[in-house]
Amino acid sequence: MLTVKDIVDLLSQACVETCDRIFTPLVTLWTFLRQMHRDDPSCRAAVARLNATRVAQGLEPCSPLTGGDCKARQHLPETLLHRLEPLSGPRLQQQVPTAWHWHGRAVKMVDGSGVSMPDTAANQQDSPQPGSQAPGVGCPVARLVVVWSLACGAVLAAAVGRLQGKQTSALMLFPRLHASLEHHDVVLADRFSCSYWEVALLLGGGIEVVMRLHQRRVVDFRRGQRWGHEDHVVAWTKPVRPAWMDEAPSAALPATVEMRELRVQAEGVGYVELTGYVQRVNL
Repeated sequence: MLTVKDIVDLLSQACVETCDRIFTPLVTLWTFLRQMHRDDPSCRAAVARLNATRVAQGLEPCSPLTGGDCKARQHLPETLLHRLEPLSGPRLQQQVPTAWHWHGRAVKMVDGSGVSMPDTAANQQDSPQPGSQAPGVGCPVARLVVVWSLACGAVLAAAVGRLQGKQTSALMLFPRLHASLEHHDVVLADRFSCSYWEVALLLGGGIEVVMRLHQRRVVDFRRGQRWGHEDHVVAWTKPVRPAWMDEAPSAALPATVEMRELRVQAEGVGYVELTGYVQRVNL
């Protein structure tokens, strides 16, 4: 998905320079990407694969030690990887056959997690450790929210932020990734994204949603327009504007949105009863 020209252009924009005659920025990135896609992701195996390639090209093998590769990788700017991500994933998504879509719609999943980092002063300043941990006994943790394709598994967009603090929740990070979604897409998410604000923003862009219902939202199947057993359509009312949303975008959203709520019973070992919803559409 990534051509040499793509990487060289981004390396020149990032002004990455090195005096290493073996682990140039291009070779370092190539070795790193191969390392992440192998069953054995160790640095030793990565250097061994590089040596195998060098020998096949008639070049002298480099040292089997991993120090050179690890030092060179530390000089790769984080912004370089962020710039590569929106090139590779969308290109792979474009090659997905339409038969892999759901009812002709591209399904894109969103989820969040946390990533631990080395306990350095710079990392602690940028992404402090969780407040439940005493100083000196924890590592900095960043919050990660990712949008990826259900059809091909490629990451289409990602956002990184602090684990805690003002305007650092996943609800703040996900709106940054709305540009990776297209009209007529279906977003599949967990109950953490199940809020009026997120749903209304997505519906305004012509994007449908399927999510588990948030545990605080009460479901009463006696209300609304009944479609079947434990399956109905109800109106969600706009709540009080949250602190993370500006007044203008909030005012532009409708007073209510029609939502289809239903309960699905999945039978089998390891499955649990799910209560979810899907925006009302003709399927």
